[in-house]
Amino acid sequence: CGVGAYQPSRGQTECLACPEGYRTEAVGSESESSCVAALEEYRRVRVAPCESGWWPTLGFEGCTPCGVGAYQPSRGQTECLACPEGYRTEAVGSESESSCVAALEEYRRVRVAPCESGWWPTLGFEGCTPCGVGAYQ
Repeated sequence: CGVGAYQPSRGQTECLACPEGYRTEAVGSESESSCVAALEEYRRVRVAPCESGWWPTLGFEGCTPCGVGAYQPSRGQTECLACPEGYRTEAVGSESESSCVAALEEYRRVRVAPCESGWWPTLGFEGCTPCGVGAYQ
């Protein structure tokens, strides 16, 4: 039998097809248990294990870093894990959930230069402006 089919009995003239979405990994399979999920088989054969912080590209031709807001602590995984809601990573290729920081804090840390005493961040965090009369920071 060819790839995608099997035959458990001798002397048969036809092979049995694997269920939809499944295929055998080699010719000459003798049992339905030889049928594996086609996508898993494809990933196993075609995907070089990606390092932690990376995942297989669409088409499984290589690896790409997990995007901002995701991480992957283990080597050889097929997808990245999303940060908890309201959190994001600061860079691509993050390897642990501890890389996820509160989104607003990360935005302020990256975009806001620490303001001096008596000054506060402007709307949009583009710089600092002095505190108004009767206010302090």
